[in-house]
Amino acid sequence: MEKTEGLSMENHEIMDPLCILLCDVLNSVSGIKTTESCCGHGKTPYRIWFKCLKNDSYGLSLITRAIDRRYSNTNLMWTIRMETVDTIDPGYMSASFLLESDRPYLTEDEINQDINQIIDNISHWGKPEYREFFGMMTFYSPRIKF
Repeated sequence: MEKTEGLSMENHEIMDPLCILLCDVLNSVSGIKTTESCCGHGKTPYRIWFKCLKNDSYGLSLITRAIDRRYSNTNLMWTIRMETVDTIDPGYMSASFLLESDRPYLTEDEINQDINQIIDNISHWGKPEYREFFGMMTFYSPRIKF
């Protein structure tokens, strides 16, 4: 798995090419910082680990809505898991999150189709008119496994 934390555009060569676009989009969401990613290489699910800023549920709420089966239109189901962490990163929650497909993708075309759909969903739900709605959401969601 490739570390993505703090990577700038010139460091993309160390990442799975099929993870770069979604990691970039997630890192552009307020309060979100990706830390690792792996496309699964046809053997394991597609995965991106990320952190959330303390006192900022917007990014997590937005990503949760973007993968929600009611709205996502992706081929595979995606979930978000919350995991405890033993390290402290100032300003961030003492937990990390795993965005994950429910099974491996078999082709690059399948990955690209779903990633583009998730990005479109983030773009849609990230519109200014939804910001207040997501700002008021709590962390309860049937898509987040506690």
